[in-house]
Amino acid sequence: MSEIYAHSNGKIVIKKSSIHGIGVFATEDISNGELIEVCTSLDLDRCNRATLTEYSYTIPSENKFNRLALLLGYGSLYNHSEDNNVDFTINSDSKRFTFFATKDISAGSELTINYQKNKNT
Repeated sequence: MSEIYAHSNGKIVIKKSSIHGIGVFATEDISNGELIEVCTSLDLDRCNRATLTEYSYTIPSENKFNRLALLLGYGSLYNHSEDNNVDFTINSDSKRFTFFATKDISAGSELTINYQKNKNT
């Protein structure tokens, strides 16, 4: 079986957000620990970054320099919250980001991450 490079649990949509512009929202209840989505990424170090960095993540690299990446799927659209309900892991080799619930999320709620984690990777 080949590795999955993109996946969604089918329980999320993009809507207008009261936090900032648009955001990711649950269409159904999501359980603590549930996989929400897997996003593959584009390497922005090979692109013009000027307008894309607001939506980018950093990927740790073997030479200790962080590289910028734009996530496909909904990955670049999660808004920040100190009381986030979603976390993510990064597979540096495949450049995949895996998002999962850190608490139960009710249908209609916005899914948020803590941007500080991204800055420290």
